[in-house]
Amino acid sequence: MAPPQPPGSSAADCSFDRLQPLEPPFKVQSEAGYVDYFNRYGEWDDQLRCAGVFPIRVVVEPRGLLLPRYTNVHALVYILQGKGVVGFSFPGCPPDTSSTYHYQQCGGFREEQQQQMHRFGEGDVVVMPGGTQRWMYNDGEQPVVAVYIFDVSNSFNQLDPEPRKFLLAGSFKKDEDHNYSENIFKGFSVEMLSETLGVTADVARKLQRQNDGRGEIVRVEHGLQLACRPRRQATAQDEHVSFEDESVCTMEVVHNVENPDHVDFYSPGVGRITRLNNQKFPILNLIQMSATRVDLYQNASLSPFWNLNAHSVMYAIHGRARVQVVNNNGTCVFDGVLRAGQLLIIPQNYVVAEKAEDEGFQYISFKTNPNSLVSHISRMKNSVFGVMPDQVIASSYGISRDEATELKGNSAFAPRYHQTSNAGIA
Repeated sequence: MAPPQPPGSSAADCSFDRLQPLEPPFKVQSEAGYVDYFNRYGEWDDQLRCAGVFPIRVVVEPRGLLLPRYTNVHALVYILQGKGVVGFSFPGCPPDTSSTYHYQQCGGFREEQQQQMHRFGEGDVVVMPGGTQRWMYNDGEQPVVAVYIFDVSNSFNQLDPEPRKFLLAGSFKKDEDHNYSENIFKGFSVEMLSETLGVTADVARKLQRQNDGRGEIVRVEHGLQLACRPRRQATAQDEHVSFEDESVCTMEVVHNVENPDHVDFYSPGVGRITRLNNQKFPILNLIQMSATRVDLYQNASLSPFWNLNAHSVMYAIHGRARVQVVNNNGTCVFDGVLRAGQLLIIPQNYVVAEKAEDEGFQYISFKTNPNSLVSHISRMKNSVFGVMPDQVIASSYGISRDEATELKGNSAFAPRYHQTSNAGIA
């Protein structure tokens, strides 16, 4: 069965002939935070539609609780700021899964829990599988800011090709006309809820009574006292753990991409790149996505590259960079400055070049493949020019052998770079 496509998208009518950076035009406010949408809910920017992704930015204030929900699509989340706890429940996991772990205090006294809870912080990538119940709580002193990328065209989604939010509590305003989406209990009769949940009619009514104006992010006045699984320190052996070797009930769902120990590529004074694929983070096989964190220092540039097997969503974290994107016709479909808070769709196989400005440039790329592959043109180990014979380069471009050698970058650039992986890394 072919994966569903966003409304109106097909090979015939999708085009990436002109790319534009996107910023959120639409905000939904709640009691203790808000959600920024990069397009209006139910509407599609052509770039997002053709890439099959739906991005949002979520801000949760201190002591704010993003209420329990599930979605019809997988999501990959990057924590831009703050810290907190995220809770999951995976169907089929034994109810005593938590008892196999020694839990640490997450915000209060230790208590037994019957679902997985994971601590997250700035620089973490969090996996949120479709269909699984989850919630998020901010137990820090500053707002949690998180970027979500929903992969709408993933084959997991068997509904219509649009992200659907199924709220277990709360409500959210979809548009400026005050049209609300209520929690799922609203649609059942009080009698049915009382009978099937084994609660009184009064409790059933309280489950339904959620349109109280607080929205989908509520404030917990006295805070929550939670216990969660302590963070596991990643080791070199983790890169050899396959999806089949671990149970989804015990897999890590949070992985940090700011830790210097996880860097794939580093050049003093130039920058660093950290890839997060299914080799390092096996649960990415479940959601069929991956991520790459790139830090370019002041006025540094990155060799032109293309993604072999994935679309990419580039979200700018800090600073500014000049970015150019070229298609198969040799046409530049984007030539502009990308700045913090903006995102840019990079279509599969389109070639990208980047140069940071004075303040440097940091970004995270979300990719629609769990083991995304990248091909650099030069300056990197196993780059296109690096492995191409000098005579082929000279004959292809009508240049001398010396010029071909210089273009390969073996002497001019390679000694400046330290690389820990042979794979493409942007």
